[in-house]
Amino acid sequence: AVMAATALKDAANDRLAGIADGSAIYALAVDEGSKHAPERPGLRAEKSGNAFRLTGRKVFVADGTSASRVLVLARTGGAVGDAQGLTLFDIDADRARLAARMDAGLPTADTHPVRLHQAMRYACEGGKRLRALLVYATARCLGLPLERADASACAVELIHAYSLVHDDLPAMDDDDLRRGRPTVHRQYDEATAILVGDALGTLAFEVLAADDTVAAAIRAELVLRLTRASGSVGMVGGQALDLAAEGAAPGSVDLSALQDLHQRKTGAL
Repeated sequence: AVMAATALKDAANDRLAGIADGSAIYALAVDEGSKHAPERPGLRAEKSGNAFRLTGRKVFVADGTSASRVLVLARTGGAVGDAQGLTLFDIDADRARLAARMDAGLPTADTHPVRLHQAMRYACEGGKRLRALLVYATARCLGLPLERADASACAVELIHAYSLVHDDLPAMDDDDLRRGRPTVHRQYDEATAILVGDALGTLAFEVLAADDTVAAAIRAELVLRLTRASGSVGMVGGQALDLAAEGAAPGSVDLSALQDLHQRKTGAL
């Protein structure tokens, strides 16, 4: 969250002035002493109960954590998308938007071969949708219509879904449950789960390549970046490091190696 917030902070800072008094603002509280704290000159906040005061505007921190710095992420009050306001995350609306786009992009459950397509849809149900929320937040920071972010949001979620299906397999983490339900290889079978992952991964790039809301050159760049982030130097490489670390001797994986693992497995995507 801090890394994502740091990437968005400059655009957010420029738009703070338009937030009306009394707006409820959801923020990330960052401790003053944290070496990972994003630089926020002039944004010192005073704590009063669960409310912070930031340049005369009331700020609510979701978890009530006391902190000397507050990074504003999203707000309620005023029109969503107000050009002078700040709305990076509209969580319920963005999840609903993504669900509709995913439903339209996935083959229907009765498409031949039926079992495969039913399992693909099963694998994509539920979840926090954090990656897609970050895509939509970035679009808002840049003042882009969300229609231009839909394909990217779907693509990262499809890659994420495929990675979870494969990660749950007996040859890897051997998990029986995912999102409170049987994993794909338990609900269906191992061979189907492998094919589901293969199909979701390739569908992600089809969704990007077929998006006619952006120029062809931008589509090519998006495909290239997602390929690198999800491949052997990114997410897949991180999974390889994770599997290797599971068999390592206690204490042999230091902090640097752990950071590298998570920067690839989770952070790259």
